[in-house]
Parts: sequence; C-alpha cells; structure tokens
Amino acid sequence: MPSSAGQVGGCGAEMQRPLSGHHGIQFGLFDGRAIDRHGSQVAHADADPVQRVTTYISWEIAEGTRLLVEEIPHLHGIHGVLEVRGQTMTRLREEVTARMPRAEEARYLQIPSGVPVLDSLYTSVDQHGIAYVLTRFVLRADLGAL
Repeated sequence: MPSSAGQVGGCGAEMQRPLSGHHGIQFGLFDGRAIDRHGSQVAHADADPVQRVTTYISWEIAEGTRLLVEEIPHLHGIHGVLEVRGQTMTRLREEVTARMPRAEEARYLQIPSGVPVLDSLYTSVDQHGIAYVLTRFVLRADLGAL
C-alpha cells in the first residue's frame, strides 16, 4: 500500500528459520536457532516504492524485549533497546551488491522488468565481536543511488 513521500509502511514481526548461506554463516545462525525478522518496511517516494528494509535478530536476543511490536519502544530503535540490555554496537560491516530482484522484491517494490536492485547488507557487531543484528536494504536502481 503506497504511503506519502518519505513514509514507511508494512512493518510486522515474525519468526523464521535460520538464515542460510553466506549470511547465515556471517550471522552465526547455522546452529538451529530461530530468528526474529523484525518486519519488512517499504519506503515510498511520492507513490513509488523505492526501498525495502528487513532486519533480522536472533530470537535469543529479541526474547523479552519489546522488539516484536510495531513501534520500537526506544528513541534509538533496535540498537537502543539492545544497548539497554548490555549489547552495544561497536562496529558496522556493510556489503553492497547489484543484482536482479527476486520475484518477491519485484512485487513489493513494483519493479519493471529489466531493472536491477542495489542490495546493501548491514551487520551490526557488538562489543564482543559478535554479529547480532542484520539489516538488508533492497533499493530500486532506477529510483535511487548510493
């Protein structure tokens, strides 16, 4: 559903199985733990969907917080909630690739055939060197740039 310029819509949280492949290894989620996908949000510019953001947090970290609600209950978002619990982000690792969109992404972002996306993966690393929050930004290449 389109929103006004600069607005974000479509947030919700759900449980998922562990991430697979490179990102699962990076996030240390190949040991069978479930993760919370703290929703996917689609940002719009005017009526055009331009970016989809999905955040992943291990269930063990998210459990007992209020991260499974629509509005994150902290001024500094997810990282603020987790910092109160003793997990402080000390590094951020970013990987950016260009690729063709997956079918679901093309549907959510209303991407015309032949238009690529920029896929930016942010990994938040805590004071112990552990990756604890993964956020993926998928941006339409015809409507945005890095």
